[in-house]
Amino acid sequence: MQVIPTEGGGNCFFHAVHIGLNEHGRVRTIAQLRESAGIELQINRHVYQPLYMLEDHGQHEQARTYESFVERTWHGSEWATELTVAAMARSQDMVIRVISTGDDPNGCPTAFVKDYADGVNFTDRVVVVGYNAVEGHYVGFRSLSDATSNLDCVERHLSSMSVVEDCVSCGATPMSLGSVSNV
Repeated sequence: MQVIPTEGGGNCFFHAVHIGLNEHGRVRTIAQLRESAGIELQINRHVYQPLYMLEDHGQHEQARTYESFVERTWHGSEWATELTVAAMARSQDMVIRVISTGDDPNGCPTAFVKDYADGVNFTDRVVVVGYNAVEGHYVGFRSLSDATSNLDCVERHLSSMSVVEDCVSCGATPMSLGSVSNV
């Protein structure tokens, strides 16, 4: 897979999803994606609102109330949170797989994969996005047909480990979304 950089400014998650949806032939604008996430957050308030109170809102100044969070998500001034990712997966009826990288307390690189699939009917359709926890930034991924075997190995190791170590059998190495152009 090829990492596709996204613009910052609060829309990086939506740009990353846009890239992934295009891979499936589903073209959506950033405004349409924000609207669909906002509608999902509003319609299924009973699912998301209790979780909103538990989230860490420290990434940047985010909404203080759930109502404000939904409004700001819908209209473009709210950064994506885990609730946004979950709502986007449900609204697009596709699994969103987040490959997240960062550093552990000792400064060693870590990576993990989380699938957002609750309420998704078509779990065979997956949009892959990357999240650099150190920078607080999402990137998109585009498929490369010749990279399939390396990707399989990376996914196998990412799904079974929280810290990605060198893969002796295929040469996969720890991922840094800020510097990797091909996986």
